[in-house]
Amino acid sequence: MFGDLLKDFPLGTGNWGLVTIGVPFWLQVVIFFVLIDFQRYWFHRLDHSFIFLWRFHKIHHGISKFNVISSQRAHPNHRIGNTICH
Repeated sequence: MFGDLLKDFPLGTGNWGLVTIGVPFWLQVVIFFVLIDFQRYWFHRLDHSFIFLWRFHKIHHGISKFNVISSQRAHPNHRIGNTICH
């Protein structure tokens, strides 16, 4: 099964991944959101766990009044790191 997933990957044909093994589109969407949520959760945990990362991440938590925009507060270096890792 793993070989089938990677069989066409180096060719750049786009015929690889969940599509190759016949997973329905709706299930691909569910799997995508579960994996993205899992990834974001663990990166957020890392931001809280390591002092180096926390120094950048704490700006996000430093607001006293929460609103729609407050979740987007971040140090520029934190944004760059998130862009690279996410």
